[in-house]
Amino acid sequence: MIAQRPKDCSDTLYELSLAFISVMHFSRVTANLANHSFLCSQSREWCPPKHIFIRLCLGARCHALMDLPNGYVQYPRDFKVGSVAFYGCYNGYVIIGANSRVCQGNLKWSGSEPLCHKNDSSYVDVSVKCERPPEIPFTKHDAPEHQSLFNLDTLVHYTCIKGFYRQTDLGLPKAKCLMYNGKARWFGPDIQCHAFSCGRPTEVTNAIMDGSVFTYPHSVRYRCIDGFEIVGDAERWCLVDGHWSGDKPFCKPIQCVRPKPPLYGQVLGTSLEFQAKITYVCDEGYRLVGQVQRICQSDTTWSGHEPYCEEIRCPSLGLLWNGFIDGDDTSFGAMVIFRCLEGMTHIGAPYAKCQRDGTWTHPLPKCMGKQMHADAIDRSIIRWSNGRPMCASSLFRHWVFDYCTSGKINSDFTRNAYLIIIIAY
Repeated sequence: MIAQRPKDCSDTLYELSLAFISVMHFSRVTANLANHSFLCSQSREWCPPKHIFIRLCLGARCHALMDLPNGYVQYPRDFKVGSVAFYGCYNGYVIIGANSRVCQGNLKWSGSEPLCHKNDSSYVDVSVKCERPPEIPFTKHDAPEHQSLFNLDTLVHYTCIKGFYRQTDLGLPKAKCLMYNGKARWFGPDIQCHAFSCGRPTEVTNAIMDGSVFTYPHSVRYRCIDGFEIVGDAERWCLVDGHWSGDKPFCKPIQCVRPKPPLYGQVLGTSLEFQAKITYVCDEGYRLVGQVQRICQSDTTWSGHEPYCEEIRCPSLGLLWNGFIDGDDTSFGAMVIFRCLEGMTHIGAPYAKCQRDGTWTHPLPKCMGKQMHADAIDRSIIRWSNGRPMCASSLFRHWVFDYCTSGKINSDFTRNAYLIIIIAY
């Protein structure tokens, strides 16, 4: 990096080296302040603190430098501030450290004295070599991958990895191996890499979006609310080019599978979407057992259980005393005829029909006997049978009366359905 030449300062002398991380030495002739050195910042500007300058006495010099063992030093005739001394080694030796030093404003030579070491490839002085360059988040550098030590003045370049970018041009995306306090270390880089942003993705109707980071390489996931299912990619990734992967999905109402109609029945209803209702009906002569309606649920199943249709049948009418029932079909729509025995009076409906609700339209009728006077059986004898009184007479056998006392009938009576004539004399 080349720094700009510093602004002129009245009564100020300066020396500079327009090289990467140069040290600038200011001296104010009329001031009597402590010595200071100022570093060229990576923003390419000189940055001495305000009101601080380095004292320089005109004609002041750094001390003379001694030759190196197995080497030498070369410098100008005098050692004024800004003078540069160069080191070298004799044949068969290599220099370890910086090969030049500068006379600074504080009248001291920069850096430290290098060494001349016999040229032996097996020798490595780690104090004058840098270790691997520093790792900066979301960056990569061009240093060889398997190299562990780097010589002084080695320069490596940094770039942002895929999907990231430098936010500004400020700072220096480089690092250089330099000597500092007698030890090699890296200076730089000053680089910050930021992820590309894809922006907030568009909303999906009837969906909830999980994820709040919209930069590379993050993702968002959509999930539909109850009753809806996702169509398309449920997950979208922010790509290196700042765009979302795939296409925007959408949520459609879930649909239940149309159930099969029950035997002797039908399923009514056209919609199969979430919360749609279907109704079951049975054919003529059958009735529904179970739920009449079922609802499509969010898990694509129908609520409740499947009903069925059973045949409608009416209960048995029982026994018609002093008569009989013509017909034995008890299914829906069946009709039976009530008939009384000869000589009996029919009181009630002549027939009954089995209805949809499983009941008969009419109850059993009554078959009534003829009205008799008490003196017709005044010679009746009372006896009990099955806990009921019976009057045996010379006229009839097995008549059943409710009011026989002392062989007499208390009053006129009409016997109805309890009369059974087995034998008549």
